[in-house]
Amino acid sequence: MPAIRSSKQESASSSGLCKQSEIFCTRCRLIKGLNYFDGHQLEKRFGRLKTKSPKFKDYDAKHERERGADSSKVLKKIWCRQCVPHQVEQAKCSGCEEELPRAQFSQAQLKRTKTDDDRLCRACSYLTLKRIEADRLGKHFDVEMIDQKLDARIGNRPVKELAAVCPDYDDDDDDDDV
Repeated sequence: MPAIRSSKQESASSSGLCKQSEIFCTRCRLIKGLNYFDGHQLEKRFGRLKTKSPKFKDYDAKHERERGADSSKVLKKIWCRQCVPHQVEQAKCSGCEEELPRAQFSQAQLKRTKTDDDRLCRACSYLTLKRIEADRLGKHFDVEMIDQKLDARIGNRPVKELAAVCPDYDDDDDDDDV
């Protein structure tokens, strides 16, 4: 016996296929087409299978936008290509005042909260930390040597602009205030 088939055909919009081609960008808060999103963003949101996953098939952009309007609901981040920040290939070190590649900076120095005025390359930050530590421990000879290295690297700019001088806390001095 042949299978009974319905003569009614569902359109793509009534079957829900159109809503799957739209995704809600959590940064710009707009519903955009699937082609506005990078594969990496889709993988982070829907898993390795991306558009073939059950999460994607159950996804509703309008419902997601309504959930995004409620600040108490936490949405998984998915940003369109325009909202994804572009990586800077070169950054300026405020210590040696050179334009250096990203590899010369630590990840903490490349955060968005850092500006070029307070970003240090690995070499300058290492020397600055060594100078602060030597000054804290009272190793004045080491401080002078590190100052010379910093001056050579910086180009005779005053080191006090880079490193905060820590007070000497050793109890070698005879205090009359006791």
